[in-house]
This record gives sequence, C-alpha cells and structure tokens, in this order.
Amino acid sequence: MILRTFAHQKVWDDRSICQYEPFQAKLITEWDTEYLSFKGHQIEYALGIYTDDYFHRRRFYGKSSPAFTGTDEEQIPSLIRLDVDPIYPIGHRSDGGSIFIKYTFEKKLWEKPNKSLMFELDSLLLQLKQKESRVHTKYPALSFTLEVKKVEAIFKSLGIR
Repeated sequence: MILRTFAHQKVWDDRSICQYEPFQAKLITEWDTEYLSFKGHQIEYALGIYTDDYFHRRRFYGKSSPAFTGTDEEQIPSLIRLDVDPIYPIGHRSDGGSIFIKYTFEKKLWEKPNKSLMFELDSLLLQLKQKESRVHTKYPALSFTLEVKKVEAIFKSLGIR
C-alpha cells in the first residue's frame, strides 16, 4: 500500500492515523476499486511518502506556508506497519466519507535526506498504478495498492534496498 501526503505535517513519523477526506477518498476508490475490501492479512506494510507538493504547496485552513517543517525525517519515505486485525479491512470509511488508516512507524527507507529520490520513487509508483488501473483523474490518488514484487522492482531500479 502506498500512502501519500501533501498537507499533513510529519504524518508518517509522529502520528498513528492518516485521514483521507471525502474528495480524496473518492479518488482513492476510483483508482483502486477494491481498496476498502483488502483485509489486514493481505497488506501488512505501507510506504508513507511526502509528495513534492508537501514542500511547495500552500496549506489549507488559512495557513500560508507549505506543510514542510524542515526535518530530515520528512525528506525520507517511511515503512509503516498497518495496525489492523488480519480479518478486518485495512481502512475504515466514516459516515462523512473520509477514509482512515491506522499504522505504526517502522523505519525510514534510507538514512540521509534525499527529496529527489523520494520524488522519483513517488513518480514511478504513480505511473505504475495509472498504467494498471487505466483511470485518469485530474488529481492523483493519495493512496493506492500495488503488488509487492512490482514495488520491489522499482526499489531495485532506484538502488533502494
């Protein structure tokens, strides 16, 4: 599972839950129609990625600056473990339409900050999902699933262990 953000500060490092609001939840389920059907035993880990917009885009709710707070952690993708019982769905959809994902931070994918590599990884993962799903929306989904072997192949092509 790929989890992406452009607005939630240090979400993969300092929090244990991610919320995708209704507009984004709709995109997620368009890109990945089975997204909310996956059970905990099917997806154990996820990648938490800070997108390019996280470092440049102005935030919402009256904030005039990007979400980026200047830490090294925000410049390295996170491997996170989903916190869900094996028989239950990986995500929970609220009555308001948001999707919630619970998780625990495991580790960073590499040691030193490298936004360029993170953006390249994000781009390749998005391209692969778009090719597989054949769904074209104005904005990309901030979360989706991919087969582990395909993600590992992208890691290998980028020199990520």
